[in-house]
Amino acid sequence: MERKLTLTDICGYIPHGLCKVNDLYRNKIKIVNTLNNGVNDLIYRSDLYKPILRPQSDLYRPITHKGMEVIPIWELAKIECNEDDIKQYELEKNHLTMVFENGEQAKFKLYYGGFLFNSISLPNTTYPVFCQSQLFDFLHELKVDYRGLIDAKLCISCYDLDTNPYN
Repeated sequence: MERKLTLTDICGYIPHGLCKVNDLYRNKIKIVNTLNNGVNDLIYRSDLYKPILRPQSDLYRPITHKGMEVIPIWELAKIECNEDDIKQYELEKNHLTMVFENGEQAKFKLYYGGFLFNSISLPNTTYPVFCQSQLFDFLHELKVDYRGLIDAKLCISCYDLDTNPYN
């Protein structure tokens, strides 16, 4: 089944930058419009325009957001957990390891379209993640592709542009 970009895929990211897809420029990507006026001003044709998103790997490295350097997975963990309860944390390639004041250790990561909180102290124990909608709202705000749209070539990675519009 051929995958197509739908409004469902991009609605959380609006307003976002769009790139015009044009073979006349020999696959060079050019930003033609950054939408700041909201959904009412959006005329979207998926054959002509593609959203510009950050790759999911940006969750685990420092990025610039609203003029500040943040580590998205840490910011997401602070939404889910009480920051004062976290004694220390370590950033891994694809997860965040946290040690809590009570000595318990846990891994926090985005896993197949949802967030997962696994205990290290108690093997095979997974905790519920209660703030899923808040976490996904923050992913939308960061313009992170958690749906695999860049890999499916339905969106443009911000790193494929000469200048990253989100820095």
